[in-house]
Amino acid sequence: MPRYNSAERLIVARFLTLPALLVLLACGALATGCIPGGSGDHAPAVTPSAVVPQLAADGATAAIPTVTGEAASLLAQAKSSNPERAAFAEKNGARIVPTSDGRSFFVVWTPDGKPIGDRPVIATLHGHASWAFDELYLWQSQAASRGYAVAALQWWFGQGETPSHYYLPLELQREFQRLFERENVRPGTVLFHGFSRGSANIYGLTALDRAQGKAYGLLTIANAGKASEDFPINRDIAAAKFGSSPLDGTNWVLFCGGRDENPERSGCPGMTDAAAWVERFGGQVRLFIQDPNAGHGGFHQTPAHVAAALDVFAGLLKTATTPAAVPPTPPPVAGTKPGSAQSPEERRASERQLLPGVTAVEQWTQIGVAGGRENFAPSVVRLPDGRYRMYANGGPGRGIVSLVSSDGLTFAAEPGVRLDGAGAGALDCIASHPWVVPMAGGYRMYYSGDANCVQGDGHGEHAFRVLSAFSRDGLAFEREGVRVDVGGSTGLTTAGHGRILVRSDGSYLMVFSADLAGKVGPADVLAAISSDGLTWKVDLSPIAERAHDPTITTVDGTVVVYTTFLGDNFLVLESKDGSSFEPKRWLEFFASNGQRIEEFGDADVAVLPDGRLALYGSGKGSPGVVILVQK
Repeated sequence: MPRYNSAERLIVARFLTLPALLVLLACGALATGCIPGGSGDHAPAVTPSAVVPQLAADGATAAIPTVTGEAASLLAQAKSSNPERAAFAEKNGARIVPTSDGRSFFVVWTPDGKPIGDRPVIATLHGHASWAFDELYLWQSQAASRGYAVAALQWWFGQGETPSHYYLPLELQREFQRLFERENVRPGTVLFHGFSRGSANIYGLTALDRAQGKAYGLLTIANAGKASEDFPINRDIAAAKFGSSPLDGTNWVLFCGGRDENPERSGCPGMTDAAAWVERFGGQVRLFIQDPNAGHGGFHQTPAHVAAALDVFAGLLKTATTPAAVPPTPPPVAGTKPGSAQSPEERRASERQLLPGVTAVEQWTQIGVAGGRENFAPSVVRLPDGRYRMYANGGPGRGIVSLVSSDGLTFAAEPGVRLDGAGAGALDCIASHPWVVPMAGGYRMYYSGDANCVQGDGHGEHAFRVLSAFSRDGLAFEREGVRVDVGGSTGLTTAGHGRILVRSDGSYLMVFSADLAGKVGPADVLAAISSDGLTWKVDLSPIAERAHDPTITTVDGTVVVYTTFLGDNFLVLESKDGSSFEPKRWLEFFASNGQRIEEFGDADVAVLPDGRLALYGSGKGSPGVVILVQK
């Protein structure tokens, strides 16, 4: 592989035309502001244009769908989170287009404000816990200089850090294809881009675009995020479910920074692995930019890098022909239409087939909500004065916070943070998913600590352990250390979301989410026991396979575990002895307006003053921690 060195960066290029190499060499010798055909870090002023009708498939005009419901709430959150970049989009005439499922939206920009049509388009995915407005802001200047459109998908739902809080690759492919169909985009004219967590998902999106879509993509930019081999779609690619060479005919630009804080995942070692992975499945790496002085976001911080990638895209557009034949679409899941994603109902039914003996279903309905979208994973504690205190995740960068209530229904936020992340280098760089146990002399909080500092950025890349902290008053907590570790001492690769039951004999029973070393597949719920709440013995036999994020309580002397099962089911298990658990029933959840709450989880239970058992948790689009009771 030829290498081109400069004092500022190392650019690795393959299959480049001579003009492209000359551009790279020239930029390498100049300052970072080198932008062939561009104008610097900021876009030229573009007069805002009125929102125009979109073109229907037959060439007639069609009204732009209205952003309502979940998408409208998410849009409002995005605007309030970064008003400057939202204002930038408005000033430059961007359109807000809802996704086909009504859960989110695109920010679509074209130089003249019209539908995308025949012009090339940059279809982009933001990073972890970020916003589509960020992507337009970063791409608009260079896109404008070349006459390209930008379509940025808001693929994070505004809260949470698990894959269920984002669109999955199959859903990404569906939404982009439906947008392209509405906008009359031609196949072979799209540049797919993903940054960080978006990059980790861009590999699956590209494969699905070839295998199940219309091959819209001509070039993919994987920007600081490798293809994790344990990601489900990537396992499908490796298992040849989309053919032996599912990336055949795809073209790639990869970027990494030598100062990336996570080199094996998103830095140059990780992206070198990604380049080999892409080529193993038939893709061609046209350009690999390795900048030794750049950090995680170095691609857009150096305009020359963006210009070099767009030069590759421009060269491919000049020589593009009809994409090669793609592998056949795999057989659809039973009950779905060929080439379509499963509906939520089909997905739930498919998951339940794995436990055919569980047929009972309970329905629960919303009676309240606590906190805001940023709050989830609650632990509800009854205080000595009869009040309820809810501990919960405070959102990105906010650690663990608390709210208080007199009735368990109406909660007010308490000032400050109960426990913040310890920062880079600590096993609990990020602290989340609290569980608080009242005891003599105070309160012990068990929580998930992530040593990788990423709050879910990249699938399967967490370094979760269960840790604890102690407080005299339930407000100021001091760290105590690791309670359930990973590695050789336990045989686990991750351990988190610990929930503890104090038994009648004074001993402790913990249920928690875990990944077992050497086991491929979804997480399981495991149990551990302790005599003092500090030293734990883990039982490696799962009490619930394919389940995660449990909670535990006792009801009339029976130990009851509530847990998410796979992606969109919620399972109840019961045990008389606290050792052998039997799955009993499914729970279904409904908002106060009667609509189904999908992917409900991260739950806790508490008894209300009137004796009713309440569940606290959140699902897709939840405005905060939802409070439910059985119908």
